[in-house]
Amino acid sequence: MFKFFKKKKVEITHREEWLDTFEKMITLLRDNAHVAQADCVRQIHGALYRKDVSDFLKKLRGVDMWGGSGAVWEVGYFNSQGEEKEFKKLIIELVQLMKNDKISHGKANSVSHFFRKTSY
Repeated sequence: MFKFFKKKKVEITHREEWLDTFEKMITLLRDNAHVAQADCVRQIHGALYRKDVSDFLKKLRGVDMWGGSGAVWEVGYFNSQGEEKEFKKLIIELVQLMKNDKISHGKANSVSHFFRKTSY
């Protein structure tokens, strides 16, 4: 009767692509002294690695990833423009993976759109 209240079960496809994207992000963040943000991505990666979908989704959609000042997406200083461009590319890839697996998040979509406009 109330099917619109039912949550659809999220199925993570291309798990290896997700893990690879997170690993690249962790390395870039760590190498550019964004330790707290690297730790946030490491926790998301760990939840996916453990196949804990509930924890993975909670962390992936969290304020530490997509919030304001200090969030992962908003880091602003990299050692080179090439590394900054690579990071933005990884965010865009991450949002595409989210779309592919029907994980919606308005802020993630707008960040990806913004990075596409300003990076290429």
